[in-house]
Amino acid sequence: MAFYEIVHDSLARVDIHVNGLPSQFFDRTNNLSVWSIVELFLNAGSPPNVKEFTRRQDLYRTRQIMQFVVQISCSVTPEIHLISKYNKSTNRLVMSTDIHEFGTSSFSLKSSMSNRETKEKLGDFFIKLVTVNMKTRKSCPLPKWYVEKFRDVPGFNTNPPYPKPKIPEMPEVIYHVTVTARFSDMDGNNHVTTHRYMQFFTDCATEAANCGFYKHFTNDMCWYPVETFDVTLLGESKVGDKLRVCTWQDGADIQRVYFNCFNDGKCVMKASFVYGLNTITPKIPPHYL
Repeated sequence: MAFYEIVHDSLARVDIHVNGLPSQFFDRTNNLSVWSIVELFLNAGSPPNVKEFTRRQDLYRTRQIMQFVVQISCSVTPEIHLISKYNKSTNRLVMSTDIHEFGTSSFSLKSSMSNRETKEKLGDFFIKLVTVNMKTRKSCPLPKWYVEKFRDVPGFNTNPPYPKPKIPEMPEVIYHVTVTARFSDMDGNNHVTTHRYMQFFTDCATEAANCGFYKHFTNDMCWYPVETFDVTLLGESKVGDKLRVCTWQDGADIQRVYFNCFNDGKCVMKASFVYGLNTITPKIPPHYL
């Protein structure tokens, strides 16, 4: 990806510059989409041509182990919604990712995003990856030889575990849509890619809002800025799978909207989004002004 530039690459940290964003990162409101925010942060933790950071390629060379995302938490500032494809100074970014914690069969990363021009903080991102044996399709311990690589990293494994998202059980009254997973939704492992679920959730929320299901939110949900989101991944979906995407609103906090995604009756992803109450200012092409 030509717009990513690695400026620091070490075992426990990677820094990248984002030199502008392609138009597909912006949604139908011309604002940076929530699914593109996820894609940016995921790529920040595993940028193209990275050599040293996490040395995950050493795990993959065994051809017995892969790693999959199981948890995501993100908070963004209002300034992230000022990013515009019509103003290049707003989409020149710096992103830094550090190893946060090692578990028995997992490790986690924390990333931050800032505007390179103004130095304004735009967001923080947490991701947890679990190690899976490719034959059994079950989690397995990280190899000792791999963990030993990080023993000399200052502060190795001193961070406390990141809290798990608290997503309540789905109530009886929900709004739901059915989505068919397409080839274009797949990642390199032929599973629906993580950020595509975020798009499914946003489309489901927009239908719910337009049908009057939510309180307060009555418009395309892309117009309401996402402030935080927490995601738990519980399974996988493949091409052709019929996915039931469900949503409901918190009874006490109207800004909080929940989602569940089911594949053949099994919940494969849960999420909680907190939306701002006011709509985003639209980004207008300069030649229209």
